Amino acid sequence: MAKTRNVMPQKGRKLREELYHGGRVPSFMEKVKVYKEIHINVTGIAWYDLKTHLNWTYGREKALGITKDHAGHSQPEVEQAQDTQVRVIYEAIAIKMAPLPDPPLSVLAAWAAQLQVPYPLVCEIAATIAGF
Repeated sequence: MAKTRNVMPQKGRKLREELYHGGRVPSFMEKVKVYKEIHINVTGIAWYDLKTHLNWTYGREKALGITKDHAGHSQPEVEQAQDTQVRVIYEAIAIKMAPLPDPPLSVLAAWAAQLQVPYPLVCEIAATIAGF
């Protein structure tokens, strides 16, 4: 039996398209904000994770002829967005570690999957928080 393809409902498609309205190029943080708005306002899209959203934005920018070099983001903007993302991940792991200061590797792997980030990053942040 063929697997059914996931389809974004109209309301979600509209929110995504607004990111690029008028030819503008959204920042990383704007993309994340719209991702959160989509999950707040659209039901039945448990399959639509942040990675899928960022893949869609990449495809959209590629279709518009916008490359990473011409996306309107300066290097400091890109680095700032990455720093912000790491801080958010760091805070999430710190909260998870409060009741479990020495989590087993299987728990770290589960957190990596939940946060949709690489497992080694979670291990590195957890080790830093634990003082290793």
